[in-house]
Amino acid sequence: MNKICVVHGVGFFSEGVHESISSFCTELEKCTGAKVLVHRWEHPGSSPADPRRTWLFPTMKAWVHEVIMDFGYVMTNLYTLSDSLPVADMYIGHSAGGAVISQINKPMVLMGCPLQLMYSVKPKIEAAHTLNIMHYRDPIAAPLDGAFNTVIYKPVVGSIFNPVSAHIRYWDSEEVMRSIVAFYNASVRGEEPWH
Repeated sequence: MNKICVVHGVGFFSEGVHESISSFCTELEKCTGAKVLVHRWEHPGSSPADPRRTWLFPTMKAWVHEVIMDFGYVMTNLYTLSDSLPVADMYIGHSAGGAVISQINKPMVLMGCPLQLMYSVKPKIEAAHTLNIMHYRDPIAAPLDGAFNTVIYKPVVGSIFNPVSAHIRYWDSEEVMRSIVAFYNASVRGEEPWH
């Protein structure tokens, strides 16, 4: 049985696997017939102590701390994290998870990946086996040299005011799922070209 490994981005450290990622993986298994593995990397430590008392945006502050720690951990430990990935036939990485899988020489799907902004990371990307999916309003995603870049345009109303909503929309998008399944069928199963 073929295997697909899914690697999340920063800020997905609730108990267990985040609900939207879990739903995505269930649908992906159903559509491909492959075993889908979720690789949950976790940063060590906790948010820094902060003596300031704030009643405004405490959740936002905690989330920003989480994101900064996660991203710093990925950049510092990129090659160790890549080496710890389970063996699979295809890899899917969201955001910083895309940077982690970019070091694997297998078919890969990047969603909302900021690799073009990370000058110190040298990805192993070839158009024949790399699909880079970007939401039109995602402020972090960028086209990648050497990859097949595709843009989804389906509007996310909230993304006009909150660009982060476009950055996490990939997990819930039917268009993204169709693109990934077509890419999987072509690159792993050797079926019709997908683009």
